[in-house]
Amino acid sequence: MIGILVFTLAETGQELIRAASAMLEEPPERLESMSVRTDADQEAVLSQLRATIRQLDDGSGVLVLSDIYGATHSHTVRRVVTPGHVGLVTGVNLPMLVRTLNYRHLSLDKLVDKAVVGGHNGIMVVDAQTETRKIRG
Repeated sequence: MIGILVFTLAETGQELIRAASAMLEEPPERLESMSVRTDADQEAVLSQLRATIRQLDDGSGVLVLSDIYGATHSHTVRRVVTPGHVGLVTGVNLPMLVRTLNYRHLSLDKLVDKAVVGGHNGIMVVDAQTETRKIRG
């Protein structure tokens, strides 16, 4: 089963995991969060990141869900991305996390696609008449 690491500033990742776990029937396995401070030493973060990925990986790979593309910590994750083994999707939200937890039996490449679709499709505009419409970018 693919391991999932939610890698965010502050405790955002832990809160997303707590919310997703409440929605599922049982606590997810091979799911961790890692929080980073804005002033953290990036080499120390990289070392901790590698150790956490090793812990989560059962040979199926690890998907890292990060909060903000372009932030220093997302650049740090890019250093460990390995095609077919460690993937990275940024812009994590609750629909994305729940979708990845439900499809983690797929290959890493397919799970990456499911994460992106889940995150995107979870964003809706709701008007006063409770009609919803998807936003297309």
